[in-house]
Amino acid sequence: MKVLLHTEFTPASNNSLCYVLGLFKSASIPIQIMLVNTYIVQQTDPNQVIAANDEMKRKSKAKLDLEASRAKELNSNTNITFETFSHMGSLHNVFSQLASKNEINLAVIAREDVNQTEGIATMLRKSQCPLLVT
Repeated sequence: MKVLLHTEFTPASNNSLCYVLGLFKSASIPIQIMLVNTYIVQQTDPNQVIAANDEMKRKSKAKLDLEASRAKELNSNTNITFETFSHMGSLHNVFSQLASKNEINLAVIAREDVNQTEGIATMLRKSQCPLLVT
């Protein structure tokens, strides 16, 4: 089972992660939790966009690695594994890309991301993937 979980490294995102870990703590099947962080680069000069993207991706990846390490410490189920994805773009577009490339069984976002839920819900409906808002 693959779970797509969006994180912005906020308390609400942390609650989403803890909720998902609690939901699957007794799972006897393999669960792959895909921790996803998205970011937008606000530059117009192409050279600045590339440099800004590289810096934001580096910071995002470092925070995701920290989040995955923390999640592993909180997790006691050996059937749960973690993978991290750091992508430039809107949450909707990144979820669309990942959902089309992977067979996602559940997408999870924090309540703070609810303003982006409509587009995500529409996209997930097409792929018949449930959306959990925590």
